[in-house]
Amino acid sequence: MSGIALKQLPFTVDAFRYARNGAIPDARFFNRVANAQNHILAYRGKQVFNAWDASFSGSGTTTVQHRWRFHAGYGVRFVVIELCMSTAGHPSTQPYATIAIDVAGAGTPATTAVSYGQANAGTSTPDLFQWSKRAFSVTANTTYEMSITVDNEARVFGVNARTVGFDEVDSSRDYYVDGGSTYGVINDGNRQRFTLGLSSIWKRNGAHLLNWSCNGTAATITGATWTNPTDATTAVASTSAGYILGSSLLTPYGRRVQPLKATLCVYGQVSGGAGTGEVRLYSDSGSGTPTFATVTGIGTTLQWYTLNQTIPSGGDALSAFSKVDLQHRMNGAGTLNLYAVSLYLYET
Repeated sequence: MSGIALKQLPFTVDAFRYARNGAIPDARFFNRVANAQNHILAYRGKQVFNAWDASFSGSGTTTVQHRWRFHAGYGVRFVVIELCMSTAGHPSTQPYATIAIDVAGAGTPATTAVSYGQANAGTSTPDLFQWSKRAFSVTANTTYEMSITVDNEARVFGVNARTVGFDEVDSSRDYYVDGGSTYGVINDGNRQRFTLGLSSIWKRNGAHLLNWSCNGTAATITGATWTNPTDATTAVASTSAGYILGSSLLTPYGRRVQPLKATLCVYGQVSGGAGTGEVRLYSDSGSGTPTFATVTGIGTTLQWYTLNQTIPSGGDALSAFSKVDLQHRMNGAGTLNLYAVSLYLYET
């Protein structure tokens, strides 16, 4: 370990001053790149789930209220979850929520229970809300699946989940660089970590773009018409429920010419028929192809169905996706039961 990553914003890496001035880049250039890369890994975590929803009324039975999938990029140490809890009324036993996390597809989740902590003498009013926080250790560059289950009439009103990195600079970890060693000594090892690190961070530490969770009860559909599970609309319009992407989360990527790579994840199953379910993200703004993310072939097994997607890049292309709607439908006989959807940038 060689110290703590700089918390303040690193100095600007000026290409014209340090690299296009007719001279070989000096130690100051590499030192600034090292500090910037360490800062990104240590402090540029991302929010991987957020919800504030009072629609779940609480129940005496065990209910999965929220579910999501995300990728923990390089440098990630923990995922931290904050819960705002209350109850549905007067439970006879302690109300609680259970947070579960599992490496994608592993089938061996780690869990922790969060108790409400006091008897509720009335309805779920703000003065009865209780905030709790839990953290799970995670492995960098690994995809995880998480869920929050409630029991004994517990109600989760708010959830926030975010990733946290290592603030200690340790060259044994992926792509952390000891910036102090570059003063007077510019070695090939550091240059390699800069090059590989920045490329890898771009591919695996991209933004988590959206989540949709059923909040206790699956959204179901039997027809072939694309329908929004949030508000049951079939047309994408300014008034339909959707997600803002192009003018917010994707804006920093607008200078890239090549398309962005993303993974669309759908948790659901088909019941009562031999057909398959389909889920897509759709935009009616701008020009070109409005559908840019689709998962097909959702079958009778309840699981995460995923597919790597391509999102057009460049400022003009991203403007076409300033607002997108989530839609689902059936392809054939049966009922699609949709529980959760996640989308995050990821390149193989």
